[in-house]
Amino acid sequence: NVTFHDEHCPIVEFSGSLVVERCRFEDNTQAEDLGAGGAIRQVGWNARIEDCVFLRNTAEVGGAFCSFGGQLEIRRCVFQENRATIEDGGGLRVFNDRGTVEDCLFLRNVAPNGAALSMGHWPTIAGCTFYANEVTMTEGAAIAIGALSSNTVHECVVAGTVNGIGIGTWEAATLRCFCFWDNELGNGSGWIHAPEELGNFTADPRFCNPDAGDFHLFEGSPCLPGEHGGYSCGLIGALGLGCGEIPTQETTWGRIKERFRGAE
Repeated sequence: NVTFHDEHCPIVEFSGSLVVERCRFEDNTQAEDLGAGGAIRQVGWNARIEDCVFLRNTAEVGGAFCSFGGQLEIRRCVFQENRATIEDGGGLRVFNDRGTVEDCLFLRNVAPNGAALSMGHWPTIAGCTFYANEVTMTEGAAIAIGALSSNTVHECVVAGTVNGIGIGTWEAATLRCFCFWDNELGNGSGWIHAPEELGNFTADPRFCNPDAGDFHLFEGSPCLPGEHGGYSCGLIGALGLGCGEIPTQETTWGRIKERFRGAE
């Protein structure tokens, strides 16, 4: 329940275990002697980050968060308009293997590669929405990963990638239950294997109002739980049903962020 604003990398962890819950990180930049992680730089054993918002943070690598440590868990967080100026990871850069990112929104982050996130080998990435992340190098991706398997990377929306592909890996990889849409240079690199029999598809996810920051799903969205080519998928993306033919309450980006803050 802390807001960090206009600081130089307000959290730096070199040992032990780091837990950050219901915090906001806005307009922070890297510390001059670090060069990585505008909001958090983790070099310790473990870190668990939950229900946090990272907005407009900047660093040379890992615009909002850079991890060199052990086990990393990030859940129900928003990474929006963060920037890595020289290397990978506009929102998040993870050098260690087997990190976990679940139920997060990555919106309009910018980096040479891995505009939304860049992770090592065999991560878990599940139930996330990636929208309008921008790549500044040739043949970069919104999501850059060392290697992955269909058991741990699944049920994500990757849409609107600017000047890049949706997802790229350094080794062969298989995805399942991914929704791709309107990625400027395609859905994935030659290493990506996304067969339709594993529930992957290309279709408009039908967000309620992305221009207003509402990434819930419209009634009838293909990303709601169901079958795709005979393969059963759960909810695809970070947020579920939020609008439809039945009148619903109007939603603002501020209200969406409240979902990630938790109770006061």
